[in-house]
Amino acid sequence: MAANKFCPNCGHPVSEDEKFCANCGQVLQEAEPSQLAESQEVQAEPVTPEPQPVAEQPQEQEIQQYSRQSPANQSKKTNKGIVAAVIVLVVLLGGYLFGRNYYTSAKQMDRFLTELADSKGDVSPYLTSSDSSLEISKDEANAFRKMFTGDQKTIDGLKSALTANMTYGRWTWVKSGHRLLVFPAYKLQVEPVYVKLYTNHSGVKVYRDDKKLTTTTAASQVVKVGPILPGRYTFKATGTVKGKKLSSVKTEYITYGKDNQVKLNLKTATFTVQGPENSTIYINGEKVGSLDKDGKKKFTDYPLTDGGKLYLQTKFDGKTVKSKTVSIEKELDKGNNTITPDYDGLVDKEAAEELLADAFSGLKYGEDSSVADDDFIDGENNDGYNELVAFFNSIGDNLQDVKVVKVNSIAPLEKNKARISYSVKYRFNNEDSVKIQQFTYNNAEIEKEDGSYKIKAIGKTGTEPDWERTLED
Repeated sequence: MAANKFCPNCGHPVSEDEKFCANCGQVLQEAEPSQLAESQEVQAEPVTPEPQPVAEQPQEQEIQQYSRQSPANQSKKTNKGIVAAVIVLVVLLGGYLFGRNYYTSAKQMDRFLTELADSKGDVSPYLTSSDSSLEISKDEANAFRKMFTGDQKTIDGLKSALTANMTYGRWTWVKSGHRLLVFPAYKLQVEPVYVKLYTNHSGVKVYRDDKKLTTTTAASQVVKVGPILPGRYTFKATGTVKGKKLSSVKTEYITYGKDNQVKLNLKTATFTVQGPENSTIYINGEKVGSLDKDGKKKFTDYPLTDGGKLYLQTKFDGKTVKSKTVSIEKELDKGNNTITPDYDGLVDKEAAEELLADAFSGLKYGEDSSVADDDFIDGENNDGYNELVAFFNSIGDNLQDVKVVKVNSIAPLEKNKARISYSVKYRFNNEDSVKIQQFTYNNAEIEKEDGSYKIKAIGKTGTEPDWERTLED
């Protein structure tokens, strides 16, 4: 028997003299024409192949089927690629045509003006500067937009000017850069501005719209800001003076043709507080000192916040009396460097002087019921009234004149009641000389009764005058 071989196609064992594989029909060797004919004749008869493992047959069938379908699959893939390319080209062309219309100068201007009129609009994509060093942030663009808040008339004027000749004052509508790398970008080119910020203390932090600019290093310093877009900005300075945190905030329009100087001085003041001696001084609810025995206290470069709300608390006869609250800042604005807080119902110096003067001048010639009723609590039954009448009667005809020259102090006792110290000058005419004496009355009392101030106690004076002078005839 001839040696065994294997089919080159399916690997089935075959004999050397076989010309066809009994398993797959593969030609095993080239045949002569006569042999070929013979083989064809042989093939005409049914050939029964030897039984083979079933698993090998589907594999061969799958291989043959794949080889028959491969050209069709490749053709389908090619067609899909062409279709996809066409779709991409159509989309790109459509996008370009849309963008060319969407990004025209006129339509970009319309969108810019719409954002400008919107209180929350963002105009930063539509702004550029004639100064290349200025990088426009959203904050600066927002400050620019705030100039037009609620001013549609100006926006309409801006549109008309830009549409007609592309300019509006120092602003020009220009082509600047690109949008989506392809379409021209149109923007409003704005000439920048500058501003100077003034502070009056070192270590002060300076801000523009919450963006920190610098910290001052000198007691008096100018902070130069710019270039920036014209707009409505809020500037702030914060610092600590004598242990108190102070701040100064200013909102300003920074535009062309202005000095553009903003004072951010931290508010301090020099002033004197006056009132009842030993009174406790409060500023913005904080105890800051007490009045001396003369009823005064001076403050130098005191840091003011919230206007400096000042009041006094005084104790009289075991009672605590609080004054009215006054604004230090407002008093200083009036030119009052000495601040004297009032008390509810407390008589002021002018009214006290007028009341006392009327009582003394009205009684120097003796009792007067009208003076008693108008000027004294309980009228003629008032002890002070009767003391004063008795005093003038004791002097006799030598009294030439009497004058209340000064109210020295007013101290609140309680609501509508005050203790007064005042001075009175007497002029006596003797035969050959004129004597002038001044006496100070302490612990006088004035009350408010039925809307009018009246004397409750005339006060007491010593036996010796404050001073005395004699003029010879």
